[in-house]
Amino acid sequence: MCSNKTRKKLPLPEIAPLGEPSVKDFLSSIFNRGSIKIWKRDDINGAIALFADNFTLFILLVGLLPVIWSLQYIPAWYFSALTGIYVAPTNLIGTINFYGTQIPVIIPQGYYLPPELQIFFPHKPWGVISALLGACALQVLIGNFAYSYYAYKKTMETGKKYTALPFGISAPGLFLFLGVIIGLSQTTLGFDLYTAVSIAILANILSSIVEIIIAFGLIERIRRHIPTAGVLGTIAGIGFAWLILNYLGFIAGGPVNGVYGALNGWPYLSPTIGFVVLFILLAGIISRLRLFKKIPTNLLAIIVGSTLVVINILWLGRGTLFGDPFYYFRVMWTQIWGGVDPLFPLQFPLAVFFGQDFTKFVYPQTFTFMFPGLRPELLGRGLQALPMVIAVIVPFQIYDSLESYANNKSGNLEMAHKFGIEDPEILQLWCDKYGYSAKTTMLIDGCSSLLGTPFGSWTPTVNYVGSASYVRMGSGIGYSLLHGIITAALVWCGILFLVPMVIPANVTVPILLVIGGLIVVQAFKEVYEQNKKMNSPDFIIWGDLFAVMLAMIPHLFTVLALIITNNFKNAYTGALMSTATTPYQLYFITIDIAGIPIRIPLGQFLGLYGYVFNETFSYSSATFGWYGILFLGLGATTIGLIWGSITSDLNHRRFRRAFIFAAVSAPLALIGIIHAYSIPTSLEELVLRTPWALAYLAAAIYILILWWKTKSSQVKN
Repeated sequence: MCSNKTRKKLPLPEIAPLGEPSVKDFLSSIFNRGSIKIWKRDDINGAIALFADNFTLFILLVGLLPVIWSLQYIPAWYFSALTGIYVAPTNLIGTINFYGTQIPVIIPQGYYLPPELQIFFPHKPWGVISALLGACALQVLIGNFAYSYYAYKKTMETGKKYTALPFGISAPGLFLFLGVIIGLSQTTLGFDLYTAVSIAILANILSSIVEIIIAFGLIERIRRHIPTAGVLGTIAGIGFAWLILNYLGFIAGGPVNGVYGALNGWPYLSPTIGFVVLFILLAGIISRLRLFKKIPTNLLAIIVGSTLVVINILWLGRGTLFGDPFYYFRVMWTQIWGGVDPLFPLQFPLAVFFGQDFTKFVYPQTFTFMFPGLRPELLGRGLQALPMVIAVIVPFQIYDSLESYANNKSGNLEMAHKFGIEDPEILQLWCDKYGYSAKTTMLIDGCSSLLGTPFGSWTPTVNYVGSASYVRMGSGIGYSLLHGIITAALVWCGILFLVPMVIPANVTVPILLVIGGLIVVQAFKEVYEQNKKMNSPDFIIWGDLFAVMLAMIPHLFTVLALIITNNFKNAYTGALMSTATTPYQLYFITIDIAGIPIRIPLGQFLGLYGYVFNETFSYSSATFGWYGILFLGLGATTIGLIWGSITSDLNHRRFRRAFIFAAVSAPLALIGIIHAYSIPTSLEELVLRTPWALAYLAAAIYILILWWKTKSSQVKN
């Protein structure tokens, strides 16, 4: 074993550049006419795994948005923006907001349409949904193309075959913007859906700019000062959250046609399908055992799973009227492409005979080409909500950027091992010089997200969790680009609805479960081996492994809060905790923010201490410790990185850096970057953040005392 002094003198491995990288050569390589080979068989593994992840988010959007965005009124300004009609084409019934009261009005034909008019027109905003999905697919294609080119560039510069980083839609960002930005814009600020979407697009623009600023001005300054246990620990926490959520998702089975099927009452498929898929993946990816050497493991798992799904659906069809095994396929097909139910000839006379509405057996067409197009009518509205937007997106983008950096480092470390670099110090030097730059990947994330906004996208994009897993799968340069092409083709051609008919969550979720498991394993393995190779004593090794575990805990709190929020029923009232972020619905106070009177739940100012106001939270707090679960998980990525880093630094007696982490965390808690939903928008909220800031300040003082006592004892000895 080399001493530390000898190790520092070890040179970096020699590189053998293949030539000067260029976009032209990269494009030629895509068609196997360039300098290097872009495609290989294992890229199919990576493309399917990455597609399974992004595909789940797309299907959730497809299934949920038409339901939660079923509207009775359409804004006159949006109607005019789309049609160019600024006078009432017929007598229109609507409402106008008059000093906070909705007044019913009738606009006669030919009269001017006031922009504030809400036209009564029950509809589902397919235009906004299609714009979002089409723009998301564009973002995914651009980002994956850039990531693949970056891997090609590194391969040309070093002569080593790099694995591209994974790229996709940010799941936390998607649901944060949907639930908070759009939700609060509609409920608290009183905007219509279309203005709320415009505000979310504004949030995406600002979020992208913040990430670009962090990439240029901050990430390179701080990345060298974060210990490996903190970085990999917080990523392991995300992987562990995946393990829990995806395990629950696939073990529960899934409805025929995924979320869309669940919303239409289709029966559930057997969860045993997921078990079969999982065992194929475990044998092929973890144990490297393949039944067919020429068929990638993920592809084989998808084929077997889809076959079992089709058999299951055919079997379910036997239980319908006349035992039609193709019943569900026919009805699903009809609901997507429009038309009448396959049993309409029988249903129609029965409905007429019993006096029922037979139109429910006739389905409107949900199919649409979702090719991206500019949506200028959705831009620039709701600017008065800018304070709320800034308060929400700054904390989000900080932890999303840190997650992107951590994913970047995770991939670099696994890549270095792939190239045979094992010495801990050489490993770090190689990552700094030849690994993927956190600055570059974050710039790709921010620019890809920004490019989708003119087309109607309000979802941020990110360097995906699981970069090390794709290296372990043997994926190379082309898998990321292949995934982008597949996603764009399915969305833009309008056949996204059809995919879950044969590839539901039962089949795709086990892939994510394996990726999550590999992330957790990498964190503990990497930290253990680095310490072992540096001849660290056992208590140091155990301490760093504990730091990894501690960094995972905030993500566990986030998962528990999500599960409790969505599923816990109060024993007294039977009410779902669906409004967990604003529990005291009957107790509001009004705050003036930038001239906008905003009604804010009293519970937000009580810091959720005042349980007596709401029986649901009183009961849940006594049972689950809701207060701790909720707030300890807000900003989980940032919190996990801080906790893991402080623990690791104390473990290695790096008191100065541990003190800095704790001291910096105090203002972060005070301004709402961690342990909060947003930046405080009032003095009262700022005061309520004080206990969290004082807690970190107390930790910093304690570390300072330990540092001083350790130095004193060393001087005496």
